Amino acid sequence: MTNSPRRRNRHGGSHEPECRQRPDCLLGLEQNYGLKFKKFVPVDIGLRYEVLDKGQADLSIIFTTDAQLSTRKDVVTLEDDKHVFPPGNVTFVARKATVDKAGPDMQKTIEQVQKGLTVKVMRELNARVDVDRETPKQVAHEYLTESGYVK
Repeated sequence: MTNSPRRRNRHGGSHEPECRQRPDCLLGLEQNYGLKFKKFVPVDIGLRYEVLDKGQADLSIIFTTDAQLSTRKDVVTLEDDKHVFPPGNVTFVARKATVDKAGPDMQKTIEQVQKGLTVKVMRELNARVDVDRETPKQVAHEYLTESGYVK
């Protein structure tokens, strides 16, 4: 983003309301990249593209696994070369009872499945849910089957 054109006096930026005060969000963009927005548009996570479409903001903060990045050709992602945004790594959370029931191989199994969950794959899986309206359960089962983890 360092070499991004029109870095000053942009129409507006958008993200969740708490972004306004966070150093890994709006403050970080202003302090590290010198971006100055005329206004900040707080939006629900599901409306980040809508504010761009309606011209209410020039820039919207998204996640690299965002489903719409697979389907939209009218948006461009900018590299965060100053590392304002920390990586949003995928991780698993399970109840202790589930882990105990699954047994000692659970960690190894999770690590095997996680290896294949690249940003591109996550984006495609998210698109199948968010854009194609498949259920998360259906998408997960198909992914695990196609990847050879389940029969």
